[in-house]
Amino acid sequence: MLARLVAAFARLADPPPAPGCPDCRAPMALQREAPVGELPVAIERFYVCRGCGRHLTRCVLWAIPD
Repeated sequence: MLARLVAAFARLADPPPAPGCPDCRAPMALQREAPVGELPVAIERFYVCRGCGRHLTRCVLWAIPD
């Protein structure tokens, strides 16, 4: 049971894989991360395409406040 918990925490700690470019389908690289708002609840990730240079942003929720 402990091994399953360790594996679950490892999956949560790993960053999600970078998305593919919607235009050319090349892999995108994470350029930077920035907090959204004053509370560290959401992180905005900025990606850049390695093939065509297109930029993409994604918002990731780290926690849901009560």
